[in-house]
Amino acid sequence: MPQELSKAISRFMPLDPARVAEHDEHYEQVHTRYIRELYADVPEMVAYHQDRVLAQHDLAGGWEPPSGAWRFVVSRYRAGVQAAGPMPAHIRRRVEADHRTFMRGLRTCAVRETTLLDRRSGQTALQKYVIELDRAPGVDAAAASAVVARAADALRDATGARLVLANEVLAERASRPLDEPGQGLPGEALPATDKLAFLELYFDHADWGRAFFASCRTVVDELCWDETIARGAVYEVEERCGIDRR
Repeated sequence: MPQELSKAISRFMPLDPARVAEHDEHYEQVHTRYIRELYADVPEMVAYHQDRVLAQHDLAGGWEPPSGAWRFVVSRYRAGVQAAGPMPAHIRRRVEADHRTFMRGLRTCAVRETTLLDRRSGQTALQKYVIELDRAPGVDAAAASAVVARAADALRDATGARLVLANEVLAERASRPLDEPGQGLPGEALPATDKLAFLELYFDHADWGRAFFASCRTVVDELCWDETIARGAVYEVEERCGIDRR
């Protein structure tokens, strides 16, 4: 019987937009290596993936350098483990000190995953897209979630699509400020959040992914610009696996 897992999705920005290349190098060569080795022998951490944003879908239906997001992290834990993972206090301080050198604006959400499509059949490489949705102020989460449901059929029918995951945001965990806002590791759940959902879409190739977004602009516009949505953004990302014990 598959084990019950908790899932969290984090997003954050570079500390200095003018030093993105430097921050990328530090994140990939130092930070993620440390986290990967830290959790290598910790069974509570089941999966740890990092997504680097390559491009952002623009108003004209094309793709431009990303401005709304820099990195996403997708983590899966054994049920009951906090979103920062099983981490001793001295390790937390060490990780937070490193956060101060390359990132800011960390937002971490506990999510409920629903598989809308799974046509994987032995692929070892896929192109990933992330759709990030924030609900408008005063809008009931259930009403906003209905927008996601309306887009599900188009996502299921997309040529070249292999996997589509809908992640409903259950709660956002506070990240305390250090030198900049959102540099601390996630802690207690906030009383409310504007985060609605993250959709993860995997295609055989970027050509198929971009063709979907070009041919389904009405669906994308309805999904990202519905009156119940305060902000919707589509990102093309490069995903790397740190740990996956599923």
